Parts: sequence; C-alpha cells; structure tokens
Amino acid sequence: SGAIQLAVECYGGGLWHTWFDRDLGVSGRVFVRDGETNKIRQELIKIDQAILRIPNLAIHLQTATEREAFKINKEDHLAPIIATAVKDSLGSKSKSEKDDNDDEWRKRQEPLLVQLLASKLGVEETDIVDFELNLFDVQPATL
Repeated sequence: SGAIQLAVECYGGGLWHTWFDRDLGVSGRVFVRDGETNKIRQELIKIDQAILRIPNLAIHLQTATEREAFKINKEDHLAPIIATAVKDSLGSKSKSEKDDNDDEWRKRQEPLLVQLLASKLGVEETDIVDFELNLFDVQPATL
C-alpha cells in the first residue's frame, strides 16, 4: 500500500491507547558531522507538523467482543506510519538511496525520515550520523 512504518521503542508504562489516531510530530536531537572540520555537533529539532500517525481500526469495524479483547502490544501496535504528504513534499529519492551508502547505521534508518531531518536542518543527509527523537501530539492543549 506504500505506507512506511517507523520502528519506535516505548519507554516505561503509559496510557498507550491515547496515542492511537493522533497527529504526531517529532522533536529531539540530531548529531551532524561538519564537512569542513569533521567534528560532530548536536542540533535540536522540532517538526511541529502532523507527519506521523499510529492508526487504529475504526470502532464500527470491530465487534464489542473484539474491542474488549484488544490488548495493546507496544511492539506490534504502536509503530507510527509516516504521512504520504511528507514523501510528496520532499520530491525525489533521498541522496542516501541514490548513493547506496555503505554505512551500516544508515542502512537501518528509514531514508524518508533522514531526508526530512536533513531538509529541516539544512544539512546533507550523509552528514547525519545519529539521532534521538521523540513523538508528540501536535494538537495544542486547550481548556
């Protein structure tokens, strides 16, 4: 179907059912290698746009028994899907896909996510050496 799921790790206990069907953004830190000095610097990032979502089956497609029996498995049920609009807005394939970079770390990352991070930070994709990201609900709190 063309959907891209990202691998995430949930820490601690949480009210995991509240994460379903919400527009999620990404924030955290990205480690970037400076091309001139070869030193690694930390860049903070916050993408305050709905780029991810953890989908849930519509309630009317489940029986009452299925709803009651549903137990959230963090590894299987909480993998967010990246918005197809992100791929459309970035256009062509990522440079890391084109270059077929041999870097083992890069091979394990979602190219679309790396491309998005590089685009937002104004750096080359190949300069990103690591990142630590968190998901958050982009809908602001209200009273």
